[in-house]
Amino acid sequence: MRSLAARGPRAAAKVGQRRGVADWDAVWSSPEPPAFHLPAASQNLEERIGWLTEGCFDKKALGRALVPLCGASLDVPYLASLGLHTVGIEFSGPACDEASRLWALQRTPAEVSSTVAVHGSLREPAAPSCESLREDGARGSVALLRGDLFAVPPAALEPFGVVWDRGGVTSLSADTIRASLRAIPAGELADLPPVDPAAAAEGASAAVVGRAYFSRLAALSVPGARLLIETLAVEGGEPAGMEADTILAALGGSGWERAELFSRRDVTGLYPDMQVQGKLVEVLVGAVRA
Repeated sequence: MRSLAARGPRAAAKVGQRRGVADWDAVWSSPEPPAFHLPAASQNLEERIGWLTEGCFDKKALGRALVPLCGASLDVPYLASLGLHTVGIEFSGPACDEASRLWALQRTPAEVSSTVAVHGSLREPAAPSCESLREDGARGSVALLRGDLFAVPPAALEPFGVVWDRGGVTSLSADTIRASLRAIPAGELADLPPVDPAAAAEGASAAVVGRAYFSRLAALSVPGARLLIETLAVEGGEPAGMEADTILAALGGSGWERAELFSRRDVTGLYPDMQVQGKLVEVLVGAVRA
């Protein structure tokens, strides 16, 4: 998160704002990168990668990583460079275009796939065998799926053993979930995990919205999968993001257990130009799928 401060007040002022479904195309079409986009893999991801990937190279079913609402995050090719078959799911077309460009430039073993439509072909690059993952020169792979996370049928993808969410949960609201459900053809809803109606209700709490999101991630994961969450939150003023207690509450009853708060630190000093009323806090939480 430290890299955000270097981009100046105009970019930093966007951090933590909730945006509607239609706004993300405008964000990624801007000539200036969004404030949340880092020019390298997340420092928190790199520092906790041992915990996140523990055991994933011992079982083929665990050697797959999901980055939901990925934008053009360089965390995706980073995970692939470790030998994981990594899938990013992103709603915005301009974000997918930028991801395809940036990921192809990374000096990693990752192979960048073509962007595909969720309701079209979901075929992905073949995952490397479990035995080859740790061999010298083992290749991970990258698949970029353009579409709505809530519209992805779990049966269409091999389940994941590693899930990394850098702020995705904070970009959701009851409005975005409602829009997602309305856009899914009625005949396809039966193939999707149900969404708690309370999460799409007007004024739904952040914890309820988060529970719907984490439930969807659990549906796409194998038992024993590990989830690492990084968010920013504003304390003591206008609510923005999700604080630790909200994330832990959202994880409860969503298919994840053994949730643990890894760190919670004041990062207000990193964003001197950001216009927030209160304290800016970075939160890192881990959980294991039941």
